Amino acid sequence: MKILLPVDNSPLSDHAVSFVASRASLLGENPEVTLFNVQTPFSNRSALLGQAKIDEYYHAAEEKAFGEARKKLSMAGISVRERTAVGNPAEMIAEEADKIHPDLIVMGSRGRGRIAEMLLGSVTTGVLARTRVPILILRGDKAPEGKELKIGLAVDGSAYSEAAARYVVRHRHLFGPGNPFTVFTVVNDYSGHDYSMLYAMTEGRLTGDEAEKLEAEEFDEAMRSIRPIFQEADVPVKEVCLHGNPAEQISEFAKAQQFDLLIMGSHGYNKFESAVLGSVAAHVLAATTIPVMVIRTAARLGDRP
Repeated sequence: MKILLPVDNSPLSDHAVSFVASRASLLGENPEVTLFNVQTPFSNRSALLGQAKIDEYYHAAEEKAFGEARKKLSMAGISVRERTAVGNPAEMIAEEADKIHPDLIVMGSRGRGRIAEMLLGSVTTGVLARTRVPILILRGDKAPEGKELKIGLAVDGSAYSEAAARYVVRHRHLFGPGNPFTVFTVVNDYSGHDYSMLYAMTEGRLTGDEAEKLEAEEFDEAMRSIRPIFQEADVPVKEVCLHGNPAEQISEFAKAQQFDLLIMGSHGYNKFESAVLGSVAAHVLAATTIPVMVIRTAARLGDRP
């Protein structure tokens, strides 16, 4: 497995390094891990220092960023490549991903509650807006531990959810042997007050049985393209149907189930504003401290795990 691991000697990047080190025996033979550090460019006035002094500063900062990460991964038996860049961190990380084509980017991200604060200022969100490479975003105070992770996969019947399911099956070794998968979707709450009122105004009274039938049909539609992926790979899953607002239900369910990792497909907008404001995944990222893996590439017809 090929992993791009941005590091900057912060506690957040240390969490990301710890997670990769903890999966050492599950990354397959000869895993490729690239440590990547981005330095902020000096202002034009700093040219007075001379290029030699600037290069010396960058080298010291890069070594500080790489040192502990290199040591931790080496102790886990993982060899690494080290690459650097100078510029905007989100742009440089996305460009590096385009160059080396990793299977996964692993990043730490701060855990703010308000969407505007968490999203608009985040390097992680900038990377999400610029690349379609799957990204694992580690939140909270520490990375999940243990070989077997409790995984929740949120699906909605879209091509992005299908791509997320295929990714899980293709890289299931990353999540541990015999790990339990919970695949769940959120359907409209047809028996709730809002839908009952709307239905009464247009079609008449909606009975409980009719509401359950509509919810069951919506659930089956969301799961229709997902079930065969796991069945063909002989990977057992537990299916769960939730009702209500998708972002709220996904966040609450993930917390209640104590998932070690939540996986979601997400649409692939190129514009930063659209990626930030238009995505259920973005709202979930703002509402939970559970690690989230976002799969940005939609499945294509004929794809196989």
